[in-house]
Amino acid sequence: MEAERLSRREAEIATAYAGGATYRQIAERLGIAPTTVRAHIYAVYRKLGVGSKIALSQALGGGDAEDVSNDRGAAPRVAKAVRPSVAILPFENRSGAPEHEGIIAGLVDRTTGTLSNFRMLLVIAAASSLTYRGSAKDITTIGEELGARYLLRGTFFRDGARLRVTAELVDAPTRAHVWSKTYDGAWSDIFELQDDLACSIAQAIEPEIRVREFERASRGRESNISAWELYCNGFDAAYRFTEGGYRLARDCALQAIEADETFAAPHALLSRIDFMETILAISPDPRKAIPDGIAHARRALDLEPRDEVAHCTLSCCLVMAGAFDEAFAVMDRAFEINSNSAEVHNARAFANVLAPRGDLRQVIADSEIASRMSPNDPMRWTFLANIGMAHLADAEHGSAEAALKAFREASLLPRASWFANAGAVMAALALGDPEVVKVQVARVKAARPGVTIEDFMQAFAHLIARSPKVRALIEELEFSFELG
Repeated sequence: MEAERLSRREAEIATAYAGGATYRQIAERLGIAPTTVRAHIYAVYRKLGVGSKIALSQALGGGDAEDVSNDRGAAPRVAKAVRPSVAILPFENRSGAPEHEGIIAGLVDRTTGTLSNFRMLLVIAAASSLTYRGSAKDITTIGEELGARYLLRGTFFRDGARLRVTAELVDAPTRAHVWSKTYDGAWSDIFELQDDLACSIAQAIEPEIRVREFERASRGRESNISAWELYCNGFDAAYRFTEGGYRLARDCALQAIEADETFAAPHALLSRIDFMETILAISPDPRKAIPDGIAHARRALDLEPRDEVAHCTLSCCLVMAGAFDEAFAVMDRAFEINSNSAEVHNARAFANVLAPRGDLRQVIADSEIASRMSPNDPMRWTFLANIGMAHLADAEHGSAEAALKAFREASLLPRASWFANAGAVMAALALGDPEVVKVQVARVKAARPGVTIEDFMQAFAHLIARSPKVRALIEELEFSFELG
């Protein structure tokens, strides 16, 4: 029986929900928060591969309708999207001083609030997690009771004027360690440090959860796959930054939308694909791509108005379309929603480097911030490429040496596109060293066999439009290609 996969608490909540009880009614009956009930229901849907209350009732043995998903030859079921859930447990007070409990509670509350701004995550309310202060229960049981896949736990220790906080992220069902870090600071700065710690922890664990979810989705299942897993597979494919990767990503996003029409993230992913294919000069229909990207991003925001990623993709597409004022207004909104996202800083860097009067020094600042926030991000090569482009385009403050360094470093990262090598060619031309140019041309041809001058012109179109310096470099390319 499918229901045997559920924990006792999940089965209790699922039965009540399938019987017609609301989140609030179940929460009041069990003495837990409604958000905790919702997280449990999401977990139940994921485990049973269902997408509606009727299907849930049938899976629990309460319906008479025929379940055609078990017919031989039937297509795999695709359940609705279930975002990964995370709960922040009360940190252990290693100092033993009761007066520190309020500081610890404030840290947990701030971290919970900061993390909830990342729309890809379902964050369990701090009040629900608070009941586990000093609990002897094992991590898997706590995760099941809270309906959380990931648990953040930690310790708090004061030694005179110094403070040490450790944080650890754990995959609750498997008890696997995901991430950990130790933070040190001065007790005299405790309230400022509290805010800084909350931001630092949230910035660190969101990318770790994202990558782990992509790994989970990539292991795949033949049946009962969810819209969330399709989205993760699509996003991971998009991170290949290749034509084949984007085709697969688009297919996955469309399947996820078909499975769950209320799921905003796949629409934002389609917008990202349209934008990146255009930037990388690999779009099958460049004239149609950006209008489509704008439409996809607007649809995502219709479904989830606080999706910071959809704001980012919309802003970048609007820049490509020449709607600069709206683009930067949308980007400002993304920062209002979640200024702790490396994605948001990277998108603003993109927008500024592409816009004719974009702030090139802000490009470098945002790209460096994004790198600090998410040093292992699959998009990190784009952080570096943005720095390279800013140096190329900035006639007053730009450095050809810094541009070449950034593009070279970007090109060595695992998922880097041919664009990083193309940028290195442009930087080598700016440097004026024929031997370096020759080496970089050979590298770009190896990265993208058959590459043409037209590919460069499409990839660097916005830089060419804003910078006479870049326009002059493009004019040197034909001779340089002969050198390579």
